[in-house]
Amino acid sequence: MSQPDPRLTAVIFDFDGTLIDSERMEFESWARIFEDHGARLTTDIWAEFVGIWVHPGIFDVLRGLINRDVDEEAILARHGELYPELSKNLDLMPGVEAFADAVTDAGLRTAICTNSDRGWVHQHWQRLGLHRWFDDGHVYTGDMNRPHKPAPDLYHLTLDGLGVPGREVVVLEDSVHGATAALAAGLTVFAIPTAVSQQAAYPAGTKVVDSMHDLTVDDLRRALCNKVA
Repeated sequence: MSQPDPRLTAVIFDFDGTLIDSERMEFESWARIFEDHGARLTTDIWAEFVGIWVHPGIFDVLRGLINRDVDEEAILARHGELYPELSKNLDLMPGVEAFADAVTDAGLRTAICTNSDRGWVHQHWQRLGLHRWFDDGHVYTGDMNRPHKPAPDLYHLTLDGLGVPGREVVVLEDSVHGATAALAAGLTVFAIPTAVSQQAAYPAGTKVVDSMHDLTVDDLRRALCNKVA
């Protein structure tokens, strides 16, 4: 008995680096902190941390570069000042408006799935007009008591909330950790690298494109068909 043709029902978007241009500012914030300590943070080093909120390993990297201990609490406080200031006027990533319009015009359901907390998403919600494409009830965030990406738990939570099977869903991500999480949840994944993740080695099965300008709804449908085939 042949399998039914795959149906595209929903598109799940990561937030930072996928919808908004925040990963660049996250890198800039940490680069300034490293510079304050007499060290240089390169994009090659940072690629390991893209998509993870203040991973403790970043402090180990800094210690290794300067060969002395650091005050983690003071660094977090500094980051807490720098990052919001750098990020207050963030723009949407290239191609988001046209692609999100196409997704909603096609009658597809949408959701946001992010390691960031809800307050961070809401900080940009009205200013960027995200309500045009997303229902606030389908924003699944890192403060919802689930393990963060690269664990698949937030994607499982998002699927449960949408009430759609994973075989009918495509995910858009920018980071290796996000793509890893979505693949582990059994989802079809497109990755759109940012300036700080363009050299990243994405896991097998990830479909990499340069920007949302390069994506159509038919591309998503074809990806589901190819996955079944």
